Amino acid sequence: MGQIKSPYLTYDDVDRNAADVLKKHDRLEEVPVDMEALIEFDMGLKIIPQRGLEDEFGVVGFLSFGMTSIIVDEYVLERQPTRYRFTLAHELGHRVLHADSFRLLQVRSVADWVDFYLTLPEQDYGWFERHAYWFAGALLVPEHTLLPQYEAAMAKVGAEGLDGAMLSYRSRSTVAGAIAKRFHVSTGVVSRRLNEVGFW
Repeated sequence: MGQIKSPYLTYDDVDRNAADVLKKHDRLEEVPVDMEALIEFDMGLKIIPQRGLEDEFGVVGFLSFGMTSIIVDEYVLERQPTRYRFTLAHELGHRVLHADSFRLLQVRSVADWVDFYLTLPEQDYGWFERHAYWFAGALLVPEHTLLPQYEAAMAKVGAEGLDGAMLSYRSRSTVAGAIAKRFHVSTGVVSRRLNEVGFW
């Protein structure tokens, strides 16, 4: 299996790519983003559940070898909706950001795919995954739709007589959790987005 390297992408590059996908498919203002419709109807990819994927291979999802499908752990699909949505967005990130690199791979099985990741140099693995995490957050929680939700949440904080700039970690987590419900993502995704876009 040939070795590939991660492309150099900044956070802004990745954020722009996510916004472009939403804009191209007329989902820029959609909250929460309909990930299944975006992937299957707009992008033309299949979502394929696979029983025991995480237990057997230690991965929740992966982009198929020809980049035509996203295979996702069946249990996650059925029982963990926010994790499922993030997995779809993450794998779509690989398709959008890393297609040129992944086309160079010669993989024929899930084991080959896992082996590819295990043998990647740590730095390249880190960048591939970092890009996909950034992309998933930006796709599921776009900055322009996060801003009004954040402002509304902070207005409630202010109405309680609290200084938004002085919130404890626990209070910030509570605020992020309230916003996360609107986007159908985890509290952690919103917390990271608030840090990434500079609101916190």
